[in-house]
Amino acid sequence: MNASQHHAMSADAAEIETRIDTLLGQMTLAEKLDYIGGELDWDVKPRESLGLPRIRGTDASLGVRFGSQPGVGYPAGQTLASSWNLDLAKRYGRALGFDTREAGFQQILGPGLNLYRMPYGGRAFEHMTGEEPMLGSVLAAAAINGIQSRGVWCSVKHLTANNQETNRFYLDEIIDERTLREHYLLAFESVVKNAHPASIMATLNRVNGDYGCENAHILSDILKGDWQYQGLVESDYNGIIDGLKAAQAGTDIDRPTGYRMNAETLMPALEDSTLEESIIDDKVRRIMRQILRFGFDEALPEGSGEIHSAESQRVALEIARQGIVLLRNEPACHRRPLLPLNRQQRIAVVGELSRNAPPTGFGSANIDPVDYTSELDGLRDLAGDGARVDFIESLALNPRNSVWFTLDDAGEEVRGLHGAYYATDDFDQAEPTFERIEPALNWDFSTNENVTDFGTTNSWNNRFDTRAGALSARFTGFIRPELEGDHVFKVRADGPIRLWVDDELILDAANELPAPTIPDPAARNARARALQAGRAYRVVLEYTRRSGFSGTLGGLQGVQMSWASLAAPAALADYDAVIVAAGNSAEYEGEAFDHDFELPEFQAELIESIASRNPHTVVVLHGGTGLAMDSWLTRVGAVLHAWYPGQHGGRALAEILYGDISPSGRLPISIERTVEDNPAHGSYPAPSEAYGDDDNAIERMVYSEGLDIGYRGYDRLQRTPLFPFGFGLSYSRFELEDFTLLDEPDGRTRAVGRITNVGDRAAAEVIQLYVGAPEHSEVERPLRVLRAFTRVMLQPGETRFLSLELHDRALARFDPDRTQWIVDAGCYPIEIGTSCRHTHTIGFIERDRERALDVHDSNPLADPATVRI
Repeated sequence: MNASQHHAMSADAAEIETRIDTLLGQMTLAEKLDYIGGELDWDVKPRESLGLPRIRGTDASLGVRFGSQPGVGYPAGQTLASSWNLDLAKRYGRALGFDTREAGFQQILGPGLNLYRMPYGGRAFEHMTGEEPMLGSVLAAAAINGIQSRGVWCSVKHLTANNQETNRFYLDEIIDERTLREHYLLAFESVVKNAHPASIMATLNRVNGDYGCENAHILSDILKGDWQYQGLVESDYNGIIDGLKAAQAGTDIDRPTGYRMNAETLMPALEDSTLEESIIDDKVRRIMRQILRFGFDEALPEGSGEIHSAESQRVALEIARQGIVLLRNEPACHRRPLLPLNRQQRIAVVGELSRNAPPTGFGSANIDPVDYTSELDGLRDLAGDGARVDFIESLALNPRNSVWFTLDDAGEEVRGLHGAYYATDDFDQAEPTFERIEPALNWDFSTNENVTDFGTTNSWNNRFDTRAGALSARFTGFIRPELEGDHVFKVRADGPIRLWVDDELILDAANELPAPTIPDPAARNARARALQAGRAYRVVLEYTRRSGFSGTLGGLQGVQMSWASLAAPAALADYDAVIVAAGNSAEYEGEAFDHDFELPEFQAELIESIASRNPHTVVVLHGGTGLAMDSWLTRVGAVLHAWYPGQHGGRALAEILYGDISPSGRLPISIERTVEDNPAHGSYPAPSEAYGDDDNAIERMVYSEGLDIGYRGYDRLQRTPLFPFGFGLSYSRFELEDFTLLDEPDGRTRAVGRITNVGDRAAAEVIQLYVGAPEHSEVERPLRVLRAFTRVMLQPGETRFLSLELHDRALARFDPDRTQWIVDAGCYPIEIGTSCRHTHTIGFIERDRERALDVHDSNPLADPATVRI
């Protein structure tokens, strides 16, 4: 029996409720209270006497992270969003559901649906919504239907407005009701009504004064009331502050272990009638309902352990192919555009991100794939016979092979660093417990090995104590740069560090502490300094190991040090093209912290230096957000945003660069020229100015931009973003022709017309339909909003007829006073195009009177059948 058949065999709704009534009658109040607390971090507790099995859960939205080995590493949610592909979202959901089931789990804690608001967001990479709730409303519903078609639960997260990580445990976001409904809740409404997720995870942050797990307005009034959600609400992990408030608000299960919502905290309220037993019954009922709905009481799906299936890997590759966005492609020496490259060309590759597994973010969504294609290997695999693809070592920050020198006991110069290890952090008042020469500095204390390209050392046989709090070290050596100019020094460590170059303290993080939210991935620090070629520079690093940093989820328990030139060598001018892998990774982006808009590690300076040597420079950006490009953009020939492209992203990127496929990703976000241009900048100027528990920490954030998030804000402010929402270049060209509006008998409207591929390559285009604000509206509206889209693949010369449907909900605004969706009387302009800034009006929809739509029955999607499996 396959999972779909097993899922279809579950009892109908009436039978399920009758069965639950019987089961509830067999439980004591104490047993009910015990049942609403999680167990073993991820599980729903078993109740064998009632025939209810343990429900095993696993992270997360980018792949199955737990088990004997990690599963397929899928591209980031933003990569899928960039595909704008409904069918691909279904395939992704089915693949992730398959992996979950075959790994022996019954629940996957994803996907994430929070909107992109600022380019700092640490978890933006996880979410498949971009800045536009309609995009997420379609793709997420399709993906969730795909996941649950495999007979496993998904847990949609985080309800709601988890738009930044800074101070996420106590930040209070002030968002007006209309903005909540039209923006931050819309994708959640869509998946509830069109995909019926088994579980929804409440957020950690506060919204309008109440913590996510204790927000009765969102959980009870809206989710369970207006939308009539029948599934269960689980807390984010340790997200409940007050167990009684959470119970009253609508949280149904306390993750991970029922620490706040249990008999000890709730029984007194039940005894004095502050809390009704019917509320507890409803929580138990919601958990049981999903168990019975999926047939888990009859038999749990038996996992085969096949978590690297050919189909799952094909899906991961296809998302990368369709999600990578070409942003710039200028002519090379006044000829054709720089891309695609010729397979016989001589290519230089710069950037450590290209040499290892394609990067991803830090946190619960992090997957460390067992099988991958690096971007460097992808290029080499597809290069022609005799072609050269050279990695430029001198520009790479690699702790495994950074070259250091020191003196041995005989005073002779040898390669390496002198390492002195201490049992205290008072370097000046203690003698080292152990000393030796380390070949380089790449310590991983989770394995107690220092693995370098020049040899491996370890701390075995109790040579020195590596436990957090029991180890400090001083590393001393010198370097001899081969190039004149700026150089960058980088230290990554799970504790305080200080770095001197020729007795100048260039990096002082002596008070570095882990984030108070979850274990940090490790402190990241880089500094640049001008150096002379051939001269020796003395380098000293002091490091103290601290607890509270994570060696998993993309983090590090240890210390690494590397250095590299920021001055491009003259030989780069001899290459036909230089490809620079830049942007973020798990070191700089992820759960528990937000990041800067600027590129890390002085990458902008490096790109400028490379482009000055060779204008045929291709920059490949990585990360889940927009990144600063304005300072170097016009100096390079081509730019792509690869997001986090998953375990086979290296192959997909090479196929695009060499022209095997045409780039077809379209931005799900707007990318600003400067961060100050972002419409939300006024309420969140910079993470570094807002983080922590001191007087500068942001505890309350007013979403003052209201409805004007993303492209809507740029329209309102009449600002031009660097790259607009929906934008993306192709190797082909398309023409939209004869689009018009047709009225349907049921009151709906269809936009119909033709698209033709007028180029010489097979390629895909995304057609976007926007609804404008009616003239003379008494209520302010965005100037245009996306309401429908379709992606179409065309051969050269091929023409396709297209039809996009609009219903009244596409014209509606939310009225907080009436708790209804209102279609105002007026004339609504309808625009079609290939980005929010490349549209033309094709007609108008007229409504001669106001119409109110019910919050229960109205649907964000015009045709819910399109997202079903």
